[in-house]
Amino acid sequence: MNEKRTDFVTIMCWIALILGGLILVIFIISMLLDVFSAPSNNKNNTTTVQVEVNENNPEIEVKEDEYISSGNENTKIATTTTHSNYMNGYNDGTFAPYGGLSRAEVAAVLARLDKKFNENKVYYNGRFSDVPESAWYANYVGYCANELIMQGYSDGTFGPSDKMNKREFLVAIVRYAEVDYNGYTSKYTDVKGTWAEPYIGYLESKGFISGKTATTLGATDLITRAEVCNVINNVLDRKPDKAKIDATTKKQYFSDVPSSAWFYYDVVEATTFHDIDLYHKVVDKK
Repeated sequence: MNEKRTDFVTIMCWIALILGGLILVIFIISMLLDVFSAPSNNKNNTTTVQVEVNENNPEIEVKEDEYISSGNENTKIATTTTHSNYMNGYNDGTFAPYGGLSRAEVAAVLARLDKKFNENKVYYNGRFSDVPESAWYANYVGYCANELIMQGYSDGTFGPSDKMNKREFLVAIVRYAEVDYNGYTSKYTDVKGTWAEPYIGYLESKGFISGKTATTLGATDLITRAEVCNVINNVLDRKPDKAKIDATTKKQYFSDVPSSAWFYYDVVEATTFHDIDLYHKVVDKK
């Protein structure tokens, strides 16, 4: 009888050990599955672009040592021999050349272009009721307002998500350039006699802009992203040299900016960090 009881206890111990082992194996397998199924931030050592996108700022915010998804050079600080990019593409590989820019986006572009602007300095003081201090564009808006490049509306708002029309943008770029625009007149009937005439007249006199027709500018039409690149390049004397760019980098950076488009070279200039002597005619100052 004792022998039978001993055999029974032995069998039960073996069963308990086997069940314990199975539970341990199942636990280990579960842990391994969790590890291998978790998303990797650096799979195969590839570079991951961190993209910040919201309804008011759909452009890619390119951080240090990260690359724009279109393959452009990474954003760097310009020197006396280089030009930094002042616009970027979208995270789907497009540039949207016919799309518009919001007032917040324009403020960001113009602030970043200005050598006096410091990303680490606070410029915004909460002066506009529709620009929260936590907004990505608040400091750019504050800078442009302080420098009188862009101003708000009489009701105390800035309208950060409002799309800019040609007249508003052209006035802003002239103010940014800090040139004497007084006394200039415009040939365009939809500009003549308006508050914007001397600003636009200045740009006309320099050959920096062209109208919708021979007699109209299309002043209240939304300005496109391609047009913004063209005007900024003209005003800042960053006119791209087509032959040099073709010899350096003739490729399609964005799926909606073919090399045959009239704005191709302006977009390349605006979105690519580059050496000045590779993209422009070098003027001998001797």
